Amino acid sequence: MRLIFGLAVVLCFIMTECLSDGQQTHDPFDSPTLFVDDLLKDYDKLRRPGSLSEPVTVQVSMYIMKIEDIDLHSETMTFNGYFRSQFKDERLKHSNPRAFVTTDTDTMHRFWEPDLFVENAQETSWHEWPVPNAFLSITDTGEVKISRRLQMRVHCEENMSSFPMDDVVCSIHISTYGTTMDSIIVKGLDSEGKNSGFGLDSKVVPIGYKFKDITVNEETVEFRGIKYSKVVVNVAFERLRGSYVALDYFTGTTCFIIFVIMVSSTFLENFTEPDAKLPFIPGPAAIWTERVRMGTKFGIPLFYTLFHVIFWITYLS
Repeated sequence: MRLIFGLAVVLCFIMTECLSDGQQTHDPFDSPTLFVDDLLKDYDKLRRPGSLSEPVTVQVSMYIMKIEDIDLHSETMTFNGYFRSQFKDERLKHSNPRAFVTTDTDTMHRFWEPDLFVENAQETSWHEWPVPNAFLSITDTGEVKISRRLQMRVHCEENMSSFPMDDVVCSIHISTYGTTMDSIIVKGLDSEGKNSGFGLDSKVVPIGYKFKDITVNEETVEFRGIKYSKVVVNVAFERLRGSYVALDYFTGTTCFIIFVIMVSSTFLENFTEPDAKLPFIPGPAAIWTERVRMGTKFGIPLFYTLFHVIFWITYLS
């Protein structure tokens, strides 16, 4: 009997160890499709998270990796960066302590997503090579984060009254396309009212500009009596005077000098040579010819000198 009892104890111990090992190695994420199918049972994608009596809060953030161009002629800035949105969906809670992460766009489209867009974007493209640059993560508490990499061109403004010593401000207006603020509140600030999610690598600013700061404001927009939640991100740049003088001013000055030399040489050759024999020009035409001659000698150099004086007064002020 003692032998049988001892064998039974050993057998129970072995079975317990095997079961515990099996539980430790089992991971529901080993079968992502089954995990998602189980998670989405009784899940309605068209219904937003939370209670219908209270709006869901969507936290947005963006990090600018590279500024491709700041074009003041078209008043635009083109940049590459990451755009992220985060919210909580109680329906997506699960028991795994690790967050579920997927980069499959078909799987991502099975979940609810806020209808965010950038109001003042003139062109937007998502990076798709070699695979779509996007992911979705869901924690065990139901925190959902969606991230995508994009290229965007937005509107910029500058204060021409102090040109070329002005600051350039490029804005990014993030809002919901059709959902009112009764259903979605878009936030860009943390609980202390500070910017915690919008950033820029100052090393990627184009030549001629210096990154100044980023300010984030949360606003309410009313359109035809309907209110929408919006986040306005202002990215400010300071124009570098030295770069402007070297790249723009002296380049333009050189072209202007060449033009003046060509025009002046033509007039001087025909009208200002001491031995030049001018044809008889009667009446008002003679007065016009004399004005051209005097304008060539004094008008163009005077205009060019005044141009320099005005520029340096503006620069030093």
